[in-house]
Amino acid sequence: MYNHLLLLCLLLLRLDGSAGSETVEQRLRLHLLHTYDRSSLPPNITSVAVRFTVMHVNMVEAEEVMELDAWIMMSWMDSRLTWSEITASHVQKLAFEPEKVWHPDIVLFNNAEPWKTGTRPNTLLLAYPSGEILYVYPTRLRVPCVADLTYWPYDIHNCSAKYGSWVHDGYAFDLELHDDTPEIDLVKSFQEERNLTRGQWTVLGSSLQKSTMFYSCCVEPYPHITLRMLVQRNAPAFAYTLQMPAIALSLVTGVVFVLPPGALEKALLGGLCLLLQLHFLAYTAAFIPHSPSHTPILVRFVSEQLVLTAVVVVMTAVVIRLVRDPHPQGLPHAGQRVLAVLAACFCLGNYRRMASKSELSPYPHGLKGEDLELGEGRDFIGRSYPNGTIASSPSSGNNNTNESRRAPLDYLLLGAVVDRVCLLLYVLVLASFFISFKAVLFW
Repeated sequence: MYNHLLLLCLLLLRLDGSAGSETVEQRLRLHLLHTYDRSSLPPNITSVAVRFTVMHVNMVEAEEVMELDAWIMMSWMDSRLTWSEITASHVQKLAFEPEKVWHPDIVLFNNAEPWKTGTRPNTLLLAYPSGEILYVYPTRLRVPCVADLTYWPYDIHNCSAKYGSWVHDGYAFDLELHDDTPEIDLVKSFQEERNLTRGQWTVLGSSLQKSTMFYSCCVEPYPHITLRMLVQRNAPAFAYTLQMPAIALSLVTGVVFVLPPGALEKALLGGLCLLLQLHFLAYTAAFIPHSPSHTPILVRFVSEQLVLTAVVVVMTAVVIRLVRDPHPQGLPHAGQRVLAVLAACFCLGNYRRMASKSELSPYPHGLKGEDLELGEGRDFIGRSYPNGTIASSPSSGNNNTNESRRAPLDYLLLGAVVDRVCLLLYVLVLASFFISFKAVLFW
């Protein structure tokens, strides 16, 4: 009552000309701050209500830090900053600089930049006649967060920010949550109702939780508020620049076993696929941030596919030499029967008929390795002719001649069977890769 009477007297008196020039708000402000001690807590303070509004989310994987652009709202009661609406009816609220009045020393405990723990922007706080104080300020929170890149580029991160008073315990004042979840005020997608940031992160979930800690040094409770954010990378462009090329390269590599067994183009295609796999691995590594504790599944797929491509190139070289090398004698009859059965299973009827009717074949005996190539003016297994036509061989009843004539075709059939077996194994291994890595290949 005494304060109200004193305030009324100050508003009515005009001691001099300078005093007459002061407004009601100025005189009210001077009166409220006349004996105000901003370093002492407000009398009878019970709690501070806290509310978070998240404006933007970003993950800095190289530093393993989550960045949150947020508005933090705090409200409390300070009976020292009350006034009567009767004596100052035109003053509905007053704005003060934070340095002039008391405000809670609530800071980010797990700050990635500890030297900036107590820094805040110089925004004004509002005081109302009832003594309620409202303090809202924007800030950027940088909190440590282990970057789990296992499912990159669809990685999910669960990070938390811990807020509390740096000095005062729970007996001085308590912390209360305005809501159980923070307000997410991100850029909305026009195509579907999802929370999207202006970057490449989607907010899957968020929560606020109040906890109380007891430390070994002190018996007082220390309340704090934990803000948890669950975010997922939203980068659809990676599906076209990384996933589809990885699948396409793995499929093209299998074409090596479809080409004719003696074609040099097999080795050329295999070597080209190997170089493309190496280049793609380097290309992928340039996009993926360094994470010593987690290896992305996509990198493992590309690396294992690189090893598989190297095995394909080696097998291609073996098949080419098997077919193109000169062979004076054909395969044993038992081997020919086994090849005939396998050729029927792998749909290699043309190769099998050529080998079984080699005595009627127009190819002369003694085919050389350099003759087994593809191109114009060449026979089925690649033999070239000067005029582009296949010449007929003279008939001979010599068994040795027939045997030497049959030998290249036996090994051609053997090369074709080996190719089909390798193709089958490659498809099985590739299918197992696709099943193992489907979490990132077919998202």
